[in-house]
Amino acid sequence: MVGIVASRLIEKHYRPTIVLTESEGIVSGSARSVRNFDLYKALLSCEDLMEQFGGHTHAAGMSMKLENLAAFRVRFEEYVQNNLAIEDRIPTQALDISIDLNEIHGNESPLVIPRMKRIIEDFEPHGPGNMKPVFYSSNLYSTEVRVLKEAHLKLKVTQANSRLIYDAIGFNMVLKENQVARGLPFEMAYTLETNEYKDKKMIQFNIKDIREQIQ
Repeated sequence: MVGIVASRLIEKHYRPTIVLTESEGIVSGSARSVRNFDLYKALLSCEDLMEQFGGHTHAAGMSMKLENLAAFRVRFEEYVQNNLAIEDRIPTQALDISIDLNEIHGNESPLVIPRMKRIIEDFEPHGPGNMKPVFYSSNLYSTEVRVLKEAHLKLKVTQANSRLIYDAIGFNMVLKENQVARGLPFEMAYTLETNEYKDKKMIQFNIKDIREQIQ
């Protein structure tokens, strides 16, 4: 669970992130990194303050005595400040392929999980070195926009000349709400996810980035 929290914090703040919990004087947790920052080397610089740690460039886990936490925080933040380049503090979004929404289901029923998504699942688990493909689509329109928990955007998305409407969710993207106003075209980067509700599985877009359509 703490690993998921760390990943969500990176989506919001885009900095190397560690999330810890404490129990009986021992602090433990997970860390996640950003592009071009070696998390494992950062933790090596704090090795003497930890009981144990392990991981790789992009993700790690660790534990330490509570009494060492303050010193660990200072040293880790100092390492990040000295080793994370300015240009790597700005998030970028790599795109794998541009598609039309009609290509997702093709000739299949919109009520089933499409073959495209099933093929992606065959390559799981996804992670560093095997990331989920990020799709790009343009000339999109929202038929419904909702704000969830004052932070997340929930959309119903269609495309000019498309017969389908898809659900899409953008975590911590409430500031993008004005860019997806009904009737205005926009473009979007997203991954394909499966959303299950009341024993019914449907495709849902996980929005990675979104902006007004560039003419």
